[in-house]
Amino acid sequence: MKLSEMLKGIFRSRIILSVVVVFSFFGVIFGIGHAMHTQTEISGEWKEILLLLLGALIGSFSKIIDYWFKDTDHDKKLIEEISKKNEEE
Repeated sequence: MKLSEMLKGIFRSRIILSVVVVFSFFGVIFGIGHAMHTQTEISGEWKEILLLLLGALIGSFSKIIDYWFKDTDHDKKLIEEISKKNEEE
């Protein structure tokens, strides 16, 4: 398996996981907002579970933001290596 194909697979997997986490985050936010808007009664146990889930998703969401928008030297080196390998072939 070529290095570029392997990197494309990793990149595709990261995109899918990012989309799942972002949609889960907004789904929980929408659900909480809908419950507040319709004045739905939520028991204490479910409130705690929703808040724990929201906290975990916020942590994941911040990691996703760091991954996509933080410029790292490792990524630049990886792109340079791929470019060199493609030029050699």
